Amino acid sequence: MKKIRILLFLFTIQSCSSFKTKTEKVLITTAVGIVGGFFIGQGMGTTEDGKKAFSSVGAGAGGVVASAMGTLFFDENSQDSQKILEENKKLSEEVKKYEKQFSPELISEGTGLNEQPLPEEAKKLIKQGKWQKFKLNRWVQDTEDQNTFIKQVEMYKFTPPSTGDQ
Repeated sequence: MKKIRILLFLFTIQSCSSFKTKTEKVLITTAVGIVGGFFIGQGMGTTEDGKKAFSSVGAGAGGVVASAMGTLFFDENSQDSQKILEENKKLSEEVKKYEKQFSPELISEGTGLNEQPLPEEAKKLIKQGKWQKFKLNRWVQDTEDQNTFIKQVEMYKFTPPSTGDQ
């Protein structure tokens, strides 16, 4: 019978690792404390009535102690959490640096080759086209040969003029 109790106790402790939130961890720790206190109380009692009384007291005390320890142990503001948050912040900053480094940088733009303004009467009829020049710094794999890479350094984007009804 003692072996079954010990196995049940160890199985209960093992199940603690599968919970993710603080509340779940504290609740299962409390349950483990209650079970552990119950078994300790069983061992302290000498008579049948004594075993029941000691089991009840042990279960209550074990639950309270385990709950308090679980609340302190699984504190979300612990040093480990702070370290993880700091590391996450550093990694986010590095990702932003890389995104900025590899994203296109607008060098210049315009609306035409001769930069002449569009006449006022034509503005209602025509949407002027434009061009944009971007600076790049990225490598792209060739679509025809997977062993060939091309370094892109500039990109032009053209928007053609259109009439007002489009």
